[in-house]
Amino acid sequence: MPVQALTNHTYHESVRAWQESTLFPITNTSLLRFSIAANRVKGFKPDSSESVIDYAFDTLEQVSGEEMGRGTTFWSIVFDTENSLVYFRTKKNPQIRYINVTMLDFSCKTPAKMLNINEDLSGDITNELGAYSYTANRVHMTRFLEEWGINISPGSIRAICRHFDEFFCVKRNEYAEQDSERSEPSPSAEDTSDDTTMNLELAFLLVILATSCVGYFIYRTRNLGH
Repeated sequence: MPVQALTNHTYHESVRAWQESTLFPITNTSLLRFSIAANRVKGFKPDSSESVIDYAFDTLEQVSGEEMGRGTTFWSIVFDTENSLVYFRTKKNPQIRYINVTMLDFSCKTPAKMLNINEDLSGDITNELGAYSYTANRVHMTRFLEEWGINISPGSIRAICRHFDEFFCVKRNEYAEQDSERSEPSPSAEDTSDDTTMNLELAFLLVILATSCVGYFIYRTRNLGH
């Protein structure tokens, strides 16, 4: 593997364009982002005084949607695999914060955790994660949809939120919130007109969620400089 980087094109296509960039200028955005990231990886000096985390975020900034003129990057993530730390920042809160994965209990013995990714926090936010609840999730989902101008029925919102309750640990955990709304009957015709409308709404929302994650890029700090 010549370089550890990845964008939207296949790795083979990206590496070829990067290696031939001195002969053939890159015009495709995905290939250009790969070239920038690859040069940054190759140019990293382990003995530099610059923080490897800051270097990684600077790299992500250089290949962001704003820099490429291709829309908005809403969040960036850096994984420190040696120390089991996950760093991230968002457009709404550019402060770098991180979660210490070693401090999390991935068994079903403790409540599932949740946190608004745009919360006004910085630094170590591991202890800021709160117990998952259906109500908190539904309120957050409703605000998200309103903010983005996505108009779907209350029944569809409840259906989406119920999906999270089906996660294995949430479903079994005795600490999970016992919310009366969970046991509500399926959305009525008044909520969604019919099942077809509701399914179309859910499919549309999934497309919106997927396409809004522009600029997501995994940068493996463990192998920088190797």
